[in-house]
Amino acid sequence: MAGNSGGSIVKPRGVLEGVQLGLGDIGIVTTIFHSSKLPSQCLTDFYNMLQTGLVDCAMLWPELAATFNIFEVAPYMIRTDVGPVNSKTVTANQNYRNTLPDEVKDVLRAVSIDYRDHLAALTMDNAAAAGATYVETGGTIIEISDDDRAAWAAAMPNVAQEWAATLNGNGEDGNQMLESYLAKLEAAGFTGVRDWTQP
Repeated sequence: MAGNSGGSIVKPRGVLEGVQLGLGDIGIVTTIFHSSKLPSQCLTDFYNMLQTGLVDCAMLWPELAATFNIFEVAPYMIRTDVGPVNSKTVTANQNYRNTLPDEVKDVLRAVSIDYRDHLAALTMDNAAAAGATYVETGGTIIEISDDDRAAWAAAMPNVAQEWAATLNGNGEDGNQMLESYLAKLEAAGFTGVRDWTQP
């Protein structure tokens, strides 16, 4: 996702305090950015909302910024690298899965991983191409520092622990799930800017 500033370069730390913020995923980000004012919005409306000043900036992904020529109304993109909100899976309900031969189950399990990894790679390639298009058509991408990213993460409510607590309350081991997920990220070479297992 990328924050687009309509007309002026903004400092990442504290950038969302009191601004009119357009969001690509309002359900998730309303939980995270409590202090921002969030107008009702649709993805196809971002250009007009930025152009008219209904929103001061928008939190989008690069493909959308390129597809809708967002550079025309928001010439600055802050690359925040806050993480994707994508789910790329092959699923089957349990009743159907139980009817399948074991060899088919094995194929589905293997293919689902290949499908996930392939689509994730395509997503990153598309994002890189869209970022290049944004710059080629007149936009400017601003990289924020790890210190600013850490400050931003530290200012957020700990939604990871809230999620884990909800699972704990349902009789599931939410704390273990959170720790396992973060451990897998670390094993894959990703180091977060905040330890979400701590308050």
